[in-house]
Amino acid sequence: MLTCARSMRLATSRPSSQTHVARAPACSMHSRQRRVTVKAIVDNADATVEEIMIPKGSMVMLKPTMTCKEAARILLEKDVSGAPVVDESGALLGVLSESDLIWKGAGAPLDHTIIPPVYIGAFDLLIALNDNKQTEEELHKILAKTVKEAMTTKVVTIGPSATMAQAAQLMLAKKVNRLPVVESGKCVGVITRHDVLRGMVAAHSPFLG
Repeated sequence: MLTCARSMRLATSRPSSQTHVARAPACSMHSRQRRVTVKAIVDNADATVEEIMIPKGSMVMLKPTMTCKEAARILLEKDVSGAPVVDESGALLGVLSESDLIWKGAGAPLDHTIIPPVYIGAFDLLIALNDNKQTEEELHKILAKTVKEAMTTKVVTIGPSATMAQAAQLMLAKKVNRLPVVESGKCVGVITRHDVLRGMVAAHSPFLG
């Protein structure tokens, strides 16, 4: 931040008539600015996930045997958009979100049809011409009765020692709103985009203006 501030002071102190001053190519300047910005974000977001996450004792957790109706009521009552699903030992099994549940409200897969696989022979191999996997997954969620049947099992997780910046980067890269925090296979907390924003405000991040 000191480097950026110094650059701004120097820039504003130059007379506008100094058109003869050599300037770096725009692409080079932009590359340096991006590097400075990324470094500053990391330097100012070194709080750990453990420091800003919702700990196990305060978070909403669901059981795989719950009905979808029970889970929906819990999410609404607790005003959360999703929650980790754990077994009796606390091991993470998956995540149930609003998007998993509203498939039941959709009533039909987006494609509306399931096309029987069509195969062609090539070099003594059978190659499917169409893939119904996505439609089948959508239909499975629509017909789900329990949390286990409706939840998403391919879950993006993070460790408690990771930084706030790493959590933010992972959420953006994987396009998820929450990350279960896992340690030794157990779910010890959850961190959401809201928690990251709260951490930025608490740290007086200069990037919020």
